[in-house]
Amino acid sequence: MNIKIILMILLAMAMTYCTFNKYDDLHPKQSINCDTSIVISYAKTIAPLMEKHCNNCHNVNDAATIGGGTFLDNYDDVANNIEDVLKSISGKNYKMPKNGPKLDTCDIYAIQKWMNKKMPL
Repeated sequence: MNIKIILMILLAMAMTYCTFNKYDDLHPKQSINCDTSIVISYAKTIAPLMEKHCNNCHNVNDAATIGGGTFLDNYDDVANNIEDVLKSISGKNYKMPKNGPKLDTCDIYAIQKWMNKKMPL
């Protein structure tokens, strides 16, 4: 009899401490105020971003030594490394640009959109 009472008390306590949270409440979406209407291409959008943020290290002269062997100074190299690029520039624990500020959210969005659109030239 005492075991039933103890179990009921424990169950009641557990139910009062548990809550149901929606995924969106726990992980709110960030509002992105980027111009989503622009047409993204390598030449117009991605190459300038690579030049500004990546090519100080990931160029033909320095990639082998300070760029970790990753070249990002032409279309083929960026296209072949795009998933690694996105992993390196995204999230709280971003790794790139090394010793620099995190890329703007809209720049990361543009790179993601370019990849999702099959990387137009």
